Formats: sequence, structure tokens, C-alpha cells
Amino acid sequence: MAPIAGCVDGRTVGQILDEGTEADPIQIFRLPHNHFAQEPRFVAASYSRDEDAGYLLFYVFDESQLTENGDCPGSAVSELWILDAKNMRHVIAKITLPQRVPYGLHGTWFSHSDIEKQREVKAFRSLEQLQTRKQEWVRVWRAWARWRHFLEKLAG
Repeated sequence: MAPIAGCVDGRTVGQILDEGTEADPIQIFRLPHNHFAQEPRFVAASYSRDEDAGYLLFYVFDESQLTENGDCPGSAVSELWILDAKNMRHVIAKITLPQRVPYGLHGTWFSHSDIEKQREVKAFRSLEQLQTRKQEWVRVWRAWARWRHFLEKLAG
């Protein structure tokens, strides 16, 4: 491994992965084939003052779940991975989520005290309710369109 001089490492990601040693100051975590990570978030460990003591939390999606034409089936799921940020090698946990997290969903870390201050959730909107409301609007729109067509015929 060539020594790093200056403040910029000119190696590519591929070179860092190929040369990766424990002594290298730059560490990259390699995901399994077809797995892609997004929205990494550092969470400091409460037991240490070291700046890199903590965890990296990130969503992982295995794109082998996609159909042949690249669509994402309803059965696809993402995982939340928790990685030891100090050594960038040990996956502490993989939590399967109930559904896929779309790429680009931004995450924010909330402390326990932040969560405790939140208001209680009284109800959720359901997809079924939204679809029913949409169907009602479609019926109204179609009725209006029929009346408009009828009136235009009368007007000549």
C-alpha cells in the first residue's frame, strides 16, 4: 500500500476495496452482490468519547428481488443494517423491514427523549380510504362530463 501524502487520497473506490487492510486509514464496507445501501446515518455510542465510536445505520435493498423488467413487486422488502462504525467490518444487526424503502427516503435519528416528547398517533389514513375517496371523485367527474356533453349537444 502506497503511503498517503497530503490531504487527498487519489485512489478510486475499487482500489481501496482491492487494497483494503486493517491499517488503511480509509475503510469501505463491502455489501453483498446486488445489495445497495442508502441514507447512512452515524449514531454516536453513549459509552465512549471517541469520535468514531458508534454505529452506522443504513437501509439495504437486495435488487435480486426485482422482476426481470426491473419492477419492484409488492413482496419486496428492505433491511436496516447496523454496522460498527469504528471498524467498518462488523454488522451488529440486520432488521428486515415490512416493506421496501424506496431509494431517496431521507432518514433522521431521534434520541429516546425526542421520541418520548412526540404526540400519540390517533389514526392512520389507509390506502383503502384514499382509493374509496378517489373512486368517489371519479364518479363525480364522470357525471359532470356526461352533463357537459349533454348540454353541449343541446347548445348545438
